[in-house]
Formats: sequence, structure tokens, C-alpha cells
Amino acid sequence: MKIIGYAKQLSVFPGENVEFKVSCDHPSYQADIVRLIHGDTNPDGPGEKIELIETDVNGAYPGRVQRIYSGSYVEIPHHRRLDLVREWTIQTLVCPTTPDKGEQGLITKWDGNREAGFGLFIGEDGCSQLWLGDGKGEI
Repeated sequence: MKIIGYAKQLSVFPGENVEFKVSCDHPSYQADIVRLIHGDTNPDGPGEKIELIETDVNGAYPGRVQRIYSGSYVEIPHHRRLDLVREWTIQTLVCPTTPDKGEQGLITKWDGNREAGFGLFIGEDGCSQLWLGDGKGEI
């Protein structure tokens, strides 16, 4: 895609700032705030109705490409508190959108080379799985 953008906040109260994130492979891009009254582009429909809202942010901005990673994730560096010593709990609430895609980590502290660590996964069969690996081939 040539340009991709989104608002960082999903919602704000009147008067609050909204931060926009944009990736663009052109030297610059034009940004405008608009009120979408009707977005139907069907030739038999009423057509698009868009109203320009005059704001200080409307204008040209320098473009730059920013990598976009598929899916959402966070990497947390190792800490001794993540070592499984005695009792522990790991949980997540997931709405799987690609259960037939193969093995997918949901929450993991997993070393695939050593088969060591723990994690909640979606397995090859699309079912949820808990993996515990001792690093010696036992999973």
C-alpha cells in the first residue's frame, strides 16, 4: 500500500487530542479531517457525502515508511520472575481469526531450538494447547 494510517486512540472526549500514525512511501502526503456523512460509493446509491472540517492539522506532511507487522504482539525481555518455580497462572482471552493457519503462539516464553519454556498456543488442529518444555526433548 502506498499510504496507511490510523488514529492511536479509539475514542476521545471533545477537546482531547487524537494522535495519528501514518506510513507513506511518498515524499509527502496530505491530511485532512473530515466528517463522513455517507460512505456508500454504489452508483445506484446516494454516493459519498464528506464534509471537510477546518482544523490546524489539515495540511501536507513529510512521508516516511514505517514497518507494519501482521498481528499484534509485544516482546518482554527475560526476568527471573518469569521462571517457573512453584505456582503460576497464565491466561488470555482470544477470538481466533485464523485457527487453520497452523501452530500460533498466543502467550509464550518458548525457545523453539531447545523446546524449552511454556506457552498457550493454537495447535495444528486449531485447538488451544498448553506447552511445557524442559529443554531435553520432553514437551
